[in-house]
Amino acid sequence: MPSISDDSYKHLKELVADVSFRAGRLREWIALGRSLRVLGGYFPPFNADVKAGAINPAVLNVNRLQDAWRTIEDNPLVELESFRAPNGIRYINRILVGNGSGANDPTVVQWLDQLLEVGGQIRGALDGMKFQELASCCGKFDAQVRQVMNKQKTIVDTEIDQLFMIATTLSTRLD
Repeated sequence: MPSISDDSYKHLKELVADVSFRAGRLREWIALGRSLRVLGGYFPPFNADVKAGAINPAVLNVNRLQDAWRTIEDNPLVELESFRAPNGIRYINRILVGNGSGANDPTVVQWLDQLLEVGGQIRGALDGMKFQELASCCGKFDAQVRQVMNKQKTIVDTEIDQLFMIATTLSTRLD
């Protein structure tokens, strides 16, 4: 078996640690994407009912809206909120510097906070029977969900590309 210098060993060890960190990031980004897709499945029918009611209040079924929003709050929003828990995210909130040893990056938590804040505004408008405000909040919520979903997809693609490049580098080092 060929011997390896201390510097080469140190570099290989750093590459393996980087692969491990990035795999953790990728796993979290994918989990976040699943939660966003679940939300993306629940929200459009609710939003369509809100839009229809904003145009013609006679078609509003408040009980149905309340039930639909409660389902959203109890399922996909709870999942998204779990990412904000102390151990909810361990990798995607860290800047990519030397195996994630960089400073915390609050971006993802801020995205979730903004989304959940608008969700709270939807609840308030729904409870207050303020249907024009509800329609406005739903528009903001829909835009934010789409924006975070697009960012998540772009980041996953980038993470996969970077992980591939590191694996390729690691493979060439081992040859």
